[in-house]
Amino acid sequence: MEEQFNNEFDNEVVNQIPEKRHQFNETEKGLMTQACAYVYSISKWMKFFFVLMILGIIFMGIFGLVFACGGSLFSAVSDVAFPVWLFGMVYLACAGLYVAPAIYMRRIYKAADQTLIANDNAAMVEFLKNNKSLWKYFGILTIVLFGLSITVFPLIGALVGLANL
Repeated sequence: MEEQFNNEFDNEVVNQIPEKRHQFNETEKGLMTQACAYVYSISKWMKFFFVLMILGIIFMGIFGLVFACGGSLFSAVSDVAFPVWLFGMVYLACAGLYVAPAIYMRRIYKAADQTLIANDNAAMVEFLKNNKSLWKYFGILTIVLFGLSITVFPLIGALVGLANL
């Protein structure tokens, strides 16, 4: 059943790909067809996640501004030990961290579309380069966040605890 679905999906994708590969032998043509099917699938997912990232950036930016501006008012009327406006700054920083992946995702799906429409090798190289850059960014961000969670966040927690004494 799964094989039938994959064959139907591959046929659907192959029908949308322009055939300019008459110079390849049958094995190479089969590999290119499979590769184009995967590029097509990745392109659709990248468009979806790009939209989600943009929505996330917008909402985090709005919440960050509300917390940053309204947090100082809230802190003035209540006796919260931790400044609420700082949460707003954290939200704004997180929104800023999502901008680069959104840009990479847009570049990836644009290059994938160009690869499939024009059968352009340069667009395929651009697709792969931006895909590598996206995952490199996520890897570096993960290492930095792990480092922060081990070192800085416990320190902040200890300082807030000491402030409440």
